[in-house]
Amino acid sequence: MLKIVKADLDIDLVSHVSNLLKGKSRKTVVISANKRPIRFIEQNLSPEDTLNADFFTIDEFARSVVVNLSDKVFKFQKKIERELFFLNLLYGYADENRYFLKVENPLELFFWAGRLSHLFDEVDRQLLGDKLSNFDYVEGVREAQIILGGLKELYSRYEREYEDYMYAGKTLKMASELSSERQFGDIYGEFDFIYIGFVYLSNAELEILKGTASITDCTFFLQTDLMNRDRGFSTFKVVDRTVERIKKTLAYHVSLEELKPAKTSETDFKILEFGSELSELRSCAETVKELSKGFKDITNPKNIAVILPKNHAVVPFLSFLGEKDIPLNITMSFPFSTTQLGLFISSLFDCLLNVRTEGSENKICLNPNLLLRLLNSSFIEFFSENIRKSCEYLKEKLLKNRFGLFCLSNSTEREKVFIERLIKPFLNIKSFQDAQLAFSSLFNYLNWNRLKSDRLVAHTVQFFSSEVASTLNEAKSRFYVDLKLIAAIVKQVLEDIYVPFEGHPLEGVQVMGMLESRMLKFDTVVFVDVNEGVLPSPERIDPLMPEDIKRALGLSSYREKEELVRYNFFRLAYSSNRCFISFVSSASSDSRSLKSRFVEQVLVNSALKGEKIKPLKSGAETGFERIDDRGVMKNGELTRRVERLIEGGLSPTAIDMYMNCPYSFYLKYVREVPEALNLDDELDASPIGSLVHLILKRGFEQFVGREISTESLRKIEKTVDSLVERIKSGEQGFGDRYVDDFLGSLNSFRREALYEVIKFRLGNFFKKHKEKWPHFTLFALERELKSEKLHLKGILDRVDLIGDRVRIVDYKTGKKPKKPRLSDFEVLFGDDGFIYDKGELERVREHVRSVQLPAYLLLVDEFFKKEEYEAFLVLLGRTEELFDGFKADSKGLKSYKRLIEYLFNHMRGAEYFYPIAGSHCRYCDYLDICKYSKI
Repeated sequence: MLKIVKADLDIDLVSHVSNLLKGKSRKTVVISANKRPIRFIEQNLSPEDTLNADFFTIDEFARSVVVNLSDKVFKFQKKIERELFFLNLLYGYADENRYFLKVENPLELFFWAGRLSHLFDEVDRQLLGDKLSNFDYVEGVREAQIILGGLKELYSRYEREYEDYMYAGKTLKMASELSSERQFGDIYGEFDFIYIGFVYLSNAELEILKGTASITDCTFFLQTDLMNRDRGFSTFKVVDRTVERIKKTLAYHVSLEELKPAKTSETDFKILEFGSELSELRSCAETVKELSKGFKDITNPKNIAVILPKNHAVVPFLSFLGEKDIPLNITMSFPFSTTQLGLFISSLFDCLLNVRTEGSENKICLNPNLLLRLLNSSFIEFFSENIRKSCEYLKEKLLKNRFGLFCLSNSTEREKVFIERLIKPFLNIKSFQDAQLAFSSLFNYLNWNRLKSDRLVAHTVQFFSSEVASTLNEAKSRFYVDLKLIAAIVKQVLEDIYVPFEGHPLEGVQVMGMLESRMLKFDTVVFVDVNEGVLPSPERIDPLMPEDIKRALGLSSYREKEELVRYNFFRLAYSSNRCFISFVSSASSDSRSLKSRFVEQVLVNSALKGEKIKPLKSGAETGFERIDDRGVMKNGELTRRVERLIEGGLSPTAIDMYMNCPYSFYLKYVREVPEALNLDDELDASPIGSLVHLILKRGFEQFVGREISTESLRKIEKTVDSLVERIKSGEQGFGDRYVDDFLGSLNSFRREALYEVIKFRLGNFFKKHKEKWPHFTLFALERELKSEKLHLKGILDRVDLIGDRVRIVDYKTGKKPKKPRLSDFEVLFGDDGFIYDKGELERVREHVRSVQLPAYLLLVDEFFKKEEYEAFLVLLGRTEELFDGFKADSKGLKSYKRLIEYLFNHMRGAEYFYPIAGSHCRYCDYLDICKYSKI
């Protein structure tokens, strides 16, 4: 017998079910859609009442049924084991059907193995294996076409080869089959059953419900809107469809009952609009602090719930909350890839995949950027003391020197520790078992006393060990396994798995995801980030199976998922007394910046009731500044930071960056956001430029302070030629660790190519030099100058004297640099006054292009006080017109000074750090994090 109870949103179902269990003589099995309602029910019961009930999630109950009733002993697989099984399945299928699917590298199939695993899990949940057929899917990518073309055969092979294994969907499928057998009644017929928290049932879950209802009394609780709060919308129709499905499946009598409150309470909605996600999280944390003060018992878990739809938001939210006197209970999973251990493992594999060995000593050589990222990992602090000291030593060495390639040796004890304990165990991987041993070795060096001090990190280590590392020991493969394959598999799995975290004790503010809140009721609910693309999540195209085929088969599609998210959102919102809904708004057209359709529904619904809710815009933005579509608005603190930067002296590079895009200047110099790492470790322009500058410096330095003639230039050229030969031979270094490591990282072909290019370019340079500048006095090389008066500083490559004239020489090996257009200076700076807006800066930028040479001239003038100067860029990448420059007299210097002063005053006086987007964005180090870029 099944009784379906439709309870109104004002009914506290947890309390209602708890009361049903109190003092009950007959034992009851409580099955919930998720764990959280069970914890709340258990808290309401006495120890005696708790012992008289068994609590399961539906997945736990299905597993219990399989273990108790099946004649076989199954291996319950974890995610990585399941996906490795499917990798083997696809690889073997491809191997036997080479005309059908040719695969040389198993990595090509790992993505599809995950997709097929998910698809067959859904097929098992829906009991649709018999309906599968081979589909002719012509619009998909080749792999999807081939897999769907043999889908029926693949599923048959999966059933055959997966006979001894269990996973979520298959467990439900087998439990649904066992629930119709006599033994099921023998074991479970003596209990009553209560189902709570279900809005949607898969076919397998529906069969389990049918099995229990056929042998004993079952009560199925659903929560819905019985008091017409949601007028005009179909949010709660999903409940009615579920009831109809249950009645249709269960042929015998099903009774219906409704639970209504004596009167309907209205939810007090407050909708908050923010300009950034960070300010939204900060403000919501402040709201929670204030709300907590209004409750007499701050430990009551039914006071406040904070719903974070995005898992990665939990850490910044908690950091803003900060108050240790507010009890918290965090119940949500979060991506393993974002944990300290996840980031460490990812960085470790990045380093390992770029390891090179060289020399008779078989030195281990690493990319310095990747190594520094690994050494900066906060997880390092949980290792033993000798490993921590080894990492600190390497980090200090890296930061003191510039390396093109960082080579470690066993001859140094601290480097040996790093090699032997963190690197070598993984380099020798030739099987899944080797990978498991490498992780075991790694974890053996953890300081477990330190781990105990951080419960979350300790939890992630245990979770990774049990869910990933230990499972590799039993993994089998039909293909060759190496470090590259293991790294790809583990990094992909880290992106896909979530660390469950259920806090204890159950008290205080409940921080949870949307699904964890099912069937719970709170006085106050705070929803964070209610934006399109978050709530609900965007419709994602399944690369393996399109939505129309899913619907034809009876699999759940995006539409059903969106309906469930909508139901859960409004069920929780309407069941509360107060509901705060926040979203991030932006002027961009990106749908991520639009408020959710759920927010629109709340606004329309309130209007239908004669009410009017107006979203409140927050002025509190990211820290001490406000960001909008115009850029970063300044305030007192930002202005003071800019003034400190100017007083300390700015380089021409920094001023150029401001003129090019004030927003990028803000990120680099004001906010000090680290630039993106350049991971191209072979022909990076930076070490090539350093090499050329070093060669020219070594060639010219013997003549500093002396007059240079054509004969002197020949001697310099001869020295330079001998230095260039070192590039080709590789037998003698340059005595510069950065340059030498860079050259050491090149293979023979690239070294030969680099030698030919530099030899030709420098040979051409000296040929042109002797023609254009045969006589001068070499005053200085790589001279650092600073003017406190002008607030400028810079390093000049070369300073020449030609009679009473001073010449600045700046070598350029990369792309063509910008040079100012000087003819328009008077037009730019007339007598109309200065304007410090975006348009004026763009006008200056269009004419000036770069202040590098003008700034160098002003610095040199502070030192020499001459009447005439000239500045030249030496474009070493050109064949003709290598020397590109101009002359400047006192009038020109005044214009340059006025230009620099204007730019400094623009930094001080502009209302915003304006973003100036354009083609130059593609070369910006902040492209990946910039919301204003058009690239």
